[in-house]
Amino acid sequence: MKRRLGSLLPVCTAYVAATASIAAPLHSRTSDYAMQSIKVPAALAARTATTGGPYKYGIDFGWSHVSASTAWNMGARFAASYLSAHASKNWTVPMLNSYHARGMGTVAVWETNATRALSGYTAGQSDARSALVEEQTLFIPTSKPVYFAVDFDEKPSQAPVVASYFRGVDSVLGLSRVGAYGGYWIVSRLFDSGLIRYGWQTSCWSGGQWDPRAQIQQYAYRTAYDWDRAITSEFGQTL
Repeated sequence: MKRRLGSLLPVCTAYVAATASIAAPLHSRTSDYAMQSIKVPAALAARTATTGGPYKYGIDFGWSHVSASTAWNMGARFAASYLSAHASKNWTVPMLNSYHARGMGTVAVWETNATRALSGYTAGQSDARSALVEEQTLFIPTSKPVYFAVDFDEKPSQAPVVASYFRGVDSVLGLSRVGAYGGYWIVSRLFDSGLIRYGWQTSCWSGGQWDPRAQIQQYAYRTAYDWDRAITSEFGQTL
């Protein structure tokens, strides 16, 4: 997800699947309130979104809200957007209802700022409580998971504090309801540590690797939205 672009991050590689894998080095930008941004040509993003295979395709977005009808016509069959402290980028009840009316699943991701997970255990507890309140406000079933964004390229030295953040989240929501968004190493370490049940992996910061335990893969990027694919039938969606 992306909206307000900030400082330039190191080059990352986005891996895009069509009838065959296509790799291209692309620049990634981020901000305090947005998931990383990588752009690919519109034609390529559209082509990858509608190809066959075992996947269900969807989009994610923030401030640049995409209507259910637009998403459907592009080939998306689910959508992900925010729970956060910033109402202008979040899911709303009318938005959720419009997606559900078309039979499209919706997914919730929590993010306050890109490096929030570096604030540790108490921050995880606070964010989980806030996410729970927002779920209830939006009538999202509290049995559904929330993905918590780790929106930077985690260094091994930062892994302990990120793990502590997720222990804080788990203490409030319970492990069965906790997911993480991030690159390969973040998602893999959290799965290995038994701190998440759901993974949403971005191709950025992943070195061309996909963790097979992650239920969602973010693989192609536009200005107003990103393309994702669900590789399992159950990925925390609300219908």
